Amino acid sequence: MSSLRAKITDIQERIALNLAVERFDVAVNLLQNSLKELGDIANLHNLLGVTFHKQSEFTKAIVSFKRAIEINPGYIEASLNLIILYCDLGLYDLARKTEDSLSKITENKGNLPSLVMGRIANHHCETARYYKQNNLSSEAMREYEKALAIYPRMPDQILRLAELEFEDDQFEKVVIRLKDLVSSVGPSTEAFNLLGLAFYRLGETSNAEYYWVKSQELNSRDRTSKLLVKCLRDGVQQQITPKPSSGG
Repeated sequence: MSSLRAKITDIQERIALNLAVERFDVAVNLLQNSLKELGDIANLHNLLGVTFHKQSEFTKAIVSFKRAIEINPGYIEASLNLIILYCDLGLYDLARKTEDSLSKITENKGNLPSLVMGRIANHHCETARYYKQNNLSSEAMREYEKALAIYPRMPDQILRLAELEFEDDQFEKVVIRLKDLVSSVGPSTEAFNLLGLAFYRLGETSNAEYYWVKSQELNSRDRTSKLLVKCLRDGVQQQITPKPSSGG
């Protein structure tokens, strides 16, 4: 067993080197010959899928990833690679089916190493970006929510989810999400600007101005908040500003 493990490790290192210099044909030949010699080994099929994907040999890549999963249904890496490939090809129904199968395996996430959970969270974020690029907002929001259920403190992904919710007119959700973000992680001009926009769409112009001014205080060079404050003040008859101090 230790001899087999050493052989596989050596093959993986050689494949990594060949992929780094884009010697894809060499990598494919090495993997196919290794599979003939050593038999069906899941991680070698997965590596073959990765190599085919890099060559844009998508059908062969799908076959390889599927074979890796057949050999080892709990092989998370191969499932993630297959889902990403399906998304690359716009095969979102197949991506969802594979994801559902993966979800059953990872339900008890407490038993999985944090590194694996990180990969799964990143996969959900990547899938969300694919969905957004293809105007599938509901699916994108769902993927961001899955990622944040694994790792709640990802400020950039929280902002991306809040942007989608704003586009979907879920302004109350945006307010709750971004207030929590600012409270737990810290202030940012992007969060303050979007918070102000959400309050503005809710008709709460005083709160909108408050957060845009806070954004200006945080970064006086931020053009977005400066423009928003100007537009708001130019568009209302009575400026909403703090009462001036009685002194001086």
